[in-house]
Amino acid sequence: MGSFTATNGQMMTDKMMADLESIYAAGEFPPDEYSVGEVIHGTPRSLSPEGSSVLSVKVPLAMKRAIQAEAERENTTPSTLVRSIIARHMIET
Repeated sequence: MGSFTATNGQMMTDKMMADLESIYAAGEFPPDEYSVGEVIHGTPRSLSPEGSSVLSVKVPLAMKRAIQAEAERENTTPSTLVRSIIARHMIET
């Protein structure tokens, strides 16, 4: 079972994440957590206050397939996965 450190410093395990996923999927909130407004389904209008822009990057077909497969494993989109990889790289350099 894997674990990681959340951005707030809390250690999270795969089991903790699965438990949270089940709670949220049921339309509920964990203890001591509440909603501050209605849930709005769909893609955010903007990823930042200054807006967003399309960046086209050519990658080998095998890399595209690997990105798509990893995004599916992480239950996210290829765009979100690549943005997080780029952001992590920018922070580390």
